Amino acid sequence: MNETSNGSVSVNRADSSGNNNTLTDNNTVASIIGRLANAADFVRSRSEYFSIADSAQTGLDLTPPFSIAFWVNYDTSGSTDGTLGKGNSLTQYSYQIYRRSSSPYKMTIKLSANGTSATSFDSDSGIPAGSWNHVAVVVNGNTVNWYLNGTSNNAQPGSWTSALYNSSLPFVLGDRASGDGSRIDGKLDEVRIYNRALTAGEISALAK
Repeated sequence: MNETSNGSVSVNRADSSGNNNTLTDNNTVASIIGRLANAADFVRSRSEYFSIADSAQTGLDLTPPFSIAFWVNYDTSGSTDGTLGKGNSLTQYSYQIYRRSSSPYKMTIKLSANGTSATSFDSDSGIPAGSWNHVAVVVNGNTVNWYLNGTSNNAQPGSWTSALYNSSLPFVLGDRASGDGSRIDGKLDEVRIYNRALTAGEISALAK
C-alpha cells in the first residue's frame, strides 16, 4: 500500500514512514492495483485483516489532535465494514472506524476515554459499494470532522473533549477492533494516521 507522509504515522503491512509499524498479514490478504498504487483486498468470508501488537507500535496510541485518512472501495453493503481500530468494545476500547451496515452506510468513528464506553461520530453522507472514495476524519481540540472525497461532510462537527484510553490491545486494519470480527469486505489504499490535525487543503490534496 506504500504509504508515506511528512509528519505522519503511516500504517500498513510494509510501513514506509520510518516508524516500523509493519503489520502482520492474517489469512493472506491479496494485493491488487488500487486507487493510487497497490491496495489490500480484504475478503470478509475469509476473516482477513492486518494487525500489530501494542508492544510493537509507534504512535498508534492516539491523543488529539490527530487525523486518519484512506482510500476505500467497499465490495458489498448490509454488514458492518470494520476499517481500522485499536482495542475492543469490552474493557480496552480506544478508537475504531467503520462503515455502518444500513443505508445510507455512513462512516463512524468511536472514541473512548475509559476503555469501557464510547461516543460515536457519524459522517453526514454514506458511501455506496463499488467505487473508490477518499475518507478522512480529523479530531482537533473539541471538534470531530469528517471529510468525504476532499470535502467536509459535517453540517455541525461533533465535540470530543477527552483524552483517548490507552489500550494495550493490537491495532488492526481491515477490522474495527481486535477480536471484533466486523471485518471489511473491500479494498484499502493509502492508509495514513497523523499526529496532528490536517487542514482542509491538505485533505483535498490527498483526495485527488
